[in-house]
Amino acid sequence: MITPLQIVLIVVSGVAIAGGQGCLTAYAKELPWPFHVGQMMLYSLTAWTFYGFIVLYGSGIVAMIFLLRSLPLAQVSVSILAITFLCTTALTFWFGDHLSMRQLMGIILVLAGVALLQSKV
Repeated sequence: MITPLQIVLIVVSGVAIAGGQGCLTAYAKELPWPFHVGQMMLYSLTAWTFYGFIVLYGSGIVAMIFLLRSLPLAQVSVSILAITFLCTTALTFWFGDHLSMRQLMGIILVLAGVALLQSKV
């Protein structure tokens, strides 16, 4: 049986991982192009999005580690990936990207598959 604390950790982990991916996307979009490794390293020291990526993604992974101590891998990873998937889809619109009808249908199919995997039937 999943406890309320585990549910909170699953949600926090999924949202933190997606938030980290969002920060990484914002960081990548701010990089001057073409860039050199030295330039990128210097820019990383001053970019808040780079630190946001490290903190958010890292905290999501730490929460996932705590969950894996008491829940099976399949249950934890599928739950976290479903939340991350939803958050990443929301971030897609926030960054001004557009999803095609095929991509939207794929999202629906993936979420239906996740629901089936989580069911006890």
